[in-house]
Amino acid sequence: DDDEYVNENYNSNNNNENDENNEKTEEEIIDELQRREWYELLNVWPHKGSAEEVKLRLITKAGIHEGARSRLWRLLIFDLLPDRFTTPRLYQILLRQIDKKCKFTIQIEKDLKRSAPSDEFKALLTEEKQQQLGRVLKAYTLSDPELGYCQGMNFIAFMLLLHVDEEDCFWGLNSIMFGLKLHGAFIRHNNLLEVLIDLLEKEIKVQLPIVAKHLEELGMSGMMFGVDWLTTLFVYSLSLECCQRVWDILLSEKKEGLLWLFKVSIGIFKILRAELLTWQMEDIMDKFKPSIQTLKPHLLLSVSIDVKLSETCKKRLIGISRLEDNETSCNLQ
Repeated sequence: DDDEYVNENYNSNNNNENDENNEKTEEEIIDELQRREWYELLNVWPHKGSAEEVKLRLITKAGIHEGARSRLWRLLIFDLLPDRFTTPRLYQILLRQIDKKCKFTIQIEKDLKRSAPSDEFKALLTEEKQQQLGRVLKAYTLSDPELGYCQGMNFIAFMLLLHVDEEDCFWGLNSIMFGLKLHGAFIRHNNLLEVLIDLLEKEIKVQLPIVAKHLEELGMSGMMFGVDWLTTLFVYSLSLECCQRVWDILLSEKKEGLLWLFKVSIGIFKILRAELLTWQMEDIMDKFKPSIQTLKPHLLLSVSIDVKLSETCKKRLIGISRLEDNETSCNLQ
């Protein structure tokens, strides 16, 4: 009798599982398989420079599963983090000091509600997220007194906070500044941002000479788009979904992240080339950002991945990354 009861129970459970599987659509079954595949991949994190790391970068370009993004970003953040960032419980230590030592409290708190560039971001900027964002930014100013705080950092930190927890967001901000070599672009007395924008303008002339000439005739300089793109890593300009896909690759590209930012920038101009050539300056002011926000992720990524930067541009960007490494090393000594 007991055996019969167990068998009935087993058959009943099996039938329930089969019923649930039968109720799933083909799309849901594929989604579940992809999620499992990503989790299996992330269970064994590849060594730097290994064939597995190259494979991870390639499949990240193809698109990652939504359910795996938070875990992937966390792993990439700590992979990017320079070795010197090893102070145990640093974030907790800094949190205890922010009320007394943070010099940017007023400015940061003013910017918290401005950290959502569009309605879809605003829906996610809850009161709790604002409090977390404020703590992360204030703690960062204490860990990096040379930079402190400037606008743009709040957009980057908010994007991170949508995908990782508060403490990992703090480390993510460090990874982006020092791992991706963008620190100098945020420092007022450093001319890295101007150098990057000048280089981007020159590369647009190489890739899209007719568009570049038209924009030059209208008086549109690289500062009009480059500042937003490079200091918010496209958070201010792209839709959330598009930005997520761009960041998936940005974080996985590591030290070549600057090259990817340039490829995305050129990709945007390539996609909107026809419209740009018909626009006057007032049209650009009214239509450029809305057009960028409606770009389809697959289109932007496929075009950007296919961009072949000129050798001059690549060498300059790699040189900038190395220079930033040296600057960081000097500052630590």
